[in-house]
Amino acid sequence: MVSLCGLVLLVSSPCLQARETIDLSWALQQTLANNQALATYPLQQARAEALRLQAGVRPVPTLELTVENALGDGEYNNMDSAETTLTLSQVIELGEKRQWRLKLASASVDQLEAEYELSRLDVLAETSRRFYHLLVVQQRQALNQQRIKDEQTALFSIRKRANAGAIGKADVAKMDLRLARSKAEQLQLTEDKAIAKIRLAAMWQAEPAFDSAMGKLDAPPKLPRSETVISAIERTPALLNKLALQRLSDAQLQVAKADGRSDLNLGIGVRHLEASDDQALVMSFSMPLAFSNPNRGRIKAAQAERD
Repeated sequence: MVSLCGLVLLVSSPCLQARETIDLSWALQQTLANNQALATYPLQQARAEALRLQAGVRPVPTLELTVENALGDGEYNNMDSAETTLTLSQVIELGEKRQWRLKLASASVDQLEAEYELSRLDVLAETSRRFYHLLVVQQRQALNQQRIKDEQTALFSIRKRANAGAIGKADVAKMDLRLARSKAEQLQLTEDKAIAKIRLAAMWQAEPAFDSAMGKLDAPPKLPRSETVISAIERTPALLNKLALQRLSDAQLQVAKADGRSDLNLGIGVRHLEASDDQALVMSFSMPLAFSNPNRGRIKAAQAERD
């Protein structure tokens, strides 16, 4: 039978050394180091950087060799009347396509960084929530254990008084039932603690290789000043991510508009006429005749995405 630690090893997440207690700082460090949801972002960032590099690539020139009036019939049955043309052509992008591609790629990198920061805080917040839930279960377990001891002491005293005839047996049965209920609740809390430990350790994809969590529940958090809160609102990851998404959508719209502009294709070359052994200069110019914007559908889609 494969253990949970073995399954974790299969997904390249290390099994941690057993510890007696852990604190919140340790739990957050393990989450940042091993959480699989965050582990994909460095790869996505490398992909975005590679696409930004690709966005800056210019169209490459084209070298073309054509042979005409050769290997046909009659006087064209050989190469004596052939016309050989060597042409070098270059596509010239119009509409600032390359600049907008670069802006779009940069906006994608920025949005990914903002998304990572938002995800990082979400994961850390969930780790903290599970950690404090474990503390609550432990606190309830400790309080219930103390109640069991008190009820055991009370049951001993009640039995002595019942044996002396001071109280009835019904009082003994009532206290005995209360003690049984407390013991049953303690068993349930033990199961709750085991589940809370598993859910906490799942944040860093490992077994709960610790016995308990260490922390305080009675210490109220120190509230920040109102000026600090107002200043921090402008730098919240959620707001920064929305701004990054807006810049990304704007860049996508501009790229769609730029792609609607037709590009020029200029060429220059040399033609050799085999029959007269003469050479001539050849120049070419081509441009698609778009009587309406060929990218209007993508432009509308980009506008809808931005809205």
